[in-house]
Amino acid sequence: MRPGLASLEPEDAAEKVDLQMAVTRGMTEAATKYFGRTNYIIIHREKLMLIALPRSDRHTALISAEPDFPLEKLGELMKIADTE
Repeated sequence: MRPGLASLEPEDAAEKVDLQMAVTRGMTEAATKYFGRTNYIIIHREKLMLIALPRSDRHTALISAEPDFPLEKLGELMKIADTE
């Protein structure tokens, strides 16, 4: 979270977003044997964009961005997440 920026969601809703991302990732894993591993998942909403970068079997980097975040910068985010 950027300093001075209020969250769009109440604290009790954060768990639901985490669960949604876990379910979404689990659903994509079913197709891994056919299409290869998932590189990223993007959920684009009116007020924000959620970007999930699966890093291992158990870890995912979750990034929230402005809805107009330029997707051509996605490669930079993936490099940063790989170093964490």
